[in-house]
Amino acid sequence: MLIVIVFLILIIFIYLALRYFKRPEDPRDTRERMANLLRAGDARGALTREIRKSDTETICLILAQESQYIPLEQWRKIRKYLMDEGRNGEFIDLLGHEDPELRGCAAEALGYLNFPGSSQALLTALGDRRGEVQLAASRSLAKIKDLSLLDPLVDLLGKGGSWLPARVADVLAAMGGEAVPPLLAALGGLQGPPLVHAVEILGELRAPGAVPVLQDIAVGSPQVEARAAAAQALGVIGDPGAVSTLMKTLDDEAWEVRLRGAKALGRIGDDRCEAVLRGALEDEEWNVRVTAEAALKDIAAAKE
Repeated sequence: MLIVIVFLILIIFIYLALRYFKRPEDPRDTRERMANLLRAGDARGALTREIRKSDTETICLILAQESQYIPLEQWRKIRKYLMDEGRNGEFIDLLGHEDPELRGCAAEALGYLNFPGSSQALLTALGDRRGEVQLAASRSLAKIKDLSLLDPLVDLLGKGGSWLPARVADVLAAMGGEAVPPLLAALGGLQGPPLVHAVEILGELRAPGAVPVLQDIAVGSPQVEARAAAAQALGVIGDPGAVSTLMKTLDDEAWEVRLRGAKALGRIGDDRCEAVLRGALEDEEWNVRVTAEAALKDIAAAKE
């Protein structure tokens, strides 16, 4: 009898030891397991169980790293689950974390999760001191396309800085035609890189309503980069009404403007373009001559 009691005590001790003194799980095992579940799906609730027992920082890091491999339907399920658990605010709070890697991962993941309040938080993250966080925030805002941010984004475009205008421009371009009116309204107050970015966006969006303003910039702006960008934008939009203005750009003192003007005339392909383009074959800058020659070939090919 004594042997049986001792044996039972030993079994209980071993059980308790295994339960309470087992080796801590390697975080890498958790990340790998969750990553596999994110790609495969939430079979029998396995993924939700992993999320429930993991901290927000770990979940965020994994979601960002696996973002391109996670199916859209899976993102919807994860979003719903996290909101049902009341953890959505924790993800937004990570945009203010002291660790730039976590800020960047949060900015990346929120573009897919799009919790309430994400857009405003990501707008603030565009001004982050780390470039990788800015880039992730701009990508996410471009996915979300929150039109209520149009005016604040245009305001940010005019703030200047080294990278901010370019990031804002990416978001505005993703907004499509809705971005055109506020951009046109803001053009008069922009200068330097923000003006160039705004002009480039209008061209990329092929906004016909921007043609008159772009014509004024192409021949009247004191900024070489803005004149060149306007000439290019006019060519992309392709309005034949801009031909006379583009012909004037071939007399610009800056070769960059002449080059963009020649290329734009080639894209529009109006008969009036050919004479001035032939004149540009004698330009003092070789790259303008080459561009003019290519433009003439494009016009000839379009006629065939």
